Amino acid sequence: MGRLGTKVLKSIAPLLETGNPAATMDRLLTSKHVGDLRLIVAMSLVLLCISGALCLFYAVEKAGFPNDIVIWTIKVLANLITLLATMFAAVGAICAWSYKVGSARLGVVDLFACEICTLCRVTTVIDTVGRLMSRLQQGDESASKTEASPRDGSTNDDRTNAPQSMQFTSVENYFPVFESNSRDLQSLEARVVINITSFYTYMKTVRDLMRVAAVRKAGRVTVAERQVDQLHADTWHNAMRDVIYMLYLALEAGRSSVGDLVEYEPEQAERTIIVLLSELKAYQFLVQEFRGSKDMRESRLLLRWETYRKDFRDLNYQVTTQAPIARRTHDAAVAQHLPVAEISIAKLTRDIWEGAEKLLPDFYALFKSTEALVQSKADKPQLTD
Repeated sequence: MGRLGTKVLKSIAPLLETGNPAATMDRLLTSKHVGDLRLIVAMSLVLLCISGALCLFYAVEKAGFPNDIVIWTIKVLANLITLLATMFAAVGAICAWSYKVGSARLGVVDLFACEICTLCRVTTVIDTVGRLMSRLQQGDESASKTEASPRDGSTNDDRTNAPQSMQFTSVENYFPVFESNSRDLQSLEARVVINITSFYTYMKTVRDLMRVAAVRKAGRVTVAERQVDQLHADTWHNAMRDVIYMLYLALEAGRSSVGDLVEYEPEQAERTIIVLLSELKAYQFLVQEFRGSKDMRESRLLLRWETYRKDFRDLNYQVTTQAPIARRTHDAAVAQHLPVAEISIAKLTRDIWEGAEKLLPDFYALFKSTEALVQSKADKPQLTD
């Protein structure tokens, strides 16, 4: 019954589509977030068809023997309309309700997609990962020089745990959509909710760890010689590394959320590349940071590499093939003097694909440098006990 309803709905879908994949009606017909509503509408249409056949049989039976074909036909139609009027009203009410609920649900999806994509875009535009890495490197170099020639007579532990002159304070609310609409997530699928919630949780953890790192001063690891596990030492370096790690996990969850929430192109491809520009940079740093260690985080990081390779191949192929098509489509729409709305859609699609195309050189260079690092790690002989 469900498959029959789906086929009925697909048969009338071309009559309802606008041609713009981002339009509400088009998304209601294709989005996975409203699959349950499509099933309800499809089942109502199937029941309407079955009821129509039964009502037709009843109307013919009630009209009696056709002495006059014209009068008999009028009686059949009158009986059929009387019987089907209520059913059409019920199906219309179901469709109207489904459209209202589906539009509201897609609105929630768009709100979360906008906030998550904006935060990830800001992270990439201001190069947050690169700045944290530079700050970490400069702090280590400065601490190394200080360790070589201490002048204040203080011990290493005192300098390591001394507070910095600049404290990290953040009182702004950067997650207004999540704070105001978190209850609306219950209507989405479980994996979608997990990715969204993970993103915001990691981002909040980043702010908390920034506060932890701010109260420490850059210094070399100063644990006792018997404490060889420096990856877990309570130092400024490790505090900053944890910040980058949490930011990496947030970007990873954000990229998964983009795939869940943005279901139309070229927006999904362009936003995914933007997230990966920061995510891969953080991934590269973390692979270097845990390189050669027996820490489980190293193996967990390396497991992700095959996914990155697949994503890079898919995105590279998608952008390089779709960008020229989008340009030709726009030029053809202008040459054929199509309606302004169609030309605007073609222009927007072309611009976004071209924006993604311009990101490919940086994306390619970052991917190749990360690939070289991971391969050198894989080729390196493993130490055994």
